[in-house]
Amino acid sequence: VPIGIAPSAMQKMAHPEGEAATARAARDAGTLMIVSTIATTSLEDVREAAPDGRRWFQLYVYRDRDVTRALVQRAEQAGYSALVLTVDTPYFGQRLADVRNKLALPPGLKMANFKEADFQNVAPAAGGGSGLSTYASALFDPSLTWKDVDWLKSITHLPVIIKGILRVQVSRVVRMLRFCQAFSEELPLLLQTSKFSKYLTSGGPLGFTQLLPVWF
Repeated sequence: VPIGIAPSAMQKMAHPEGEAATARAARDAGTLMIVSTIATTSLEDVREAAPDGRRWFQLYVYRDRDVTRALVQRAEQAGYSALVLTVDTPYFGQRLADVRNKLALPPGLKMANFKEADFQNVAPAAGGGSGLSTYASALFDPSLTWKDVDWLKSITHLPVIIKGILRVQVSRVVRMLRFCQAFSEELPLLLQTSKFSKYLTSGGPLGFTQLLPVWF
């Protein structure tokens, strides 16, 4: 089973070189890196860190479609080979750790893919809570439909991969709750009922048994 690096935001919060170091590691491992829109290293600088690496670009649909369009054009120009559209994040789940810790970008870090101040910073939320949730609520479009997928396909020559589909009922009601099914539990049913034959799954498996449906 091919293994790649899923889109992970704000990596400079964990390592001073952030996404650039991840890009080099992915290249050296001979695998794929999916670069997050809300990275702390610009998509162009990620490319420069590992020009010969394999890269896809993870994308949100912003309320301002021109923001999304500009990111798509930059990804094409920077040599990314696919777009990964995240569809399960217009409404963030209740990330309790982020709320307790009042998640925000520390001084000196910013969303490096943006020049506009409103898009650069995950600031502390008013009254406490998660700044990331506030950022998403303000800027991401919560009204995504299949028409938005068609629109995205119409403005790019890159393949578009949709990230975040499990089941409609799950994504609407229990996303990110403790009792939400894992993708590995839903995969057999998806394979039986869907016209698609290939799936990618992101996340951290809790044990070997969660990987078995993916392998077999």
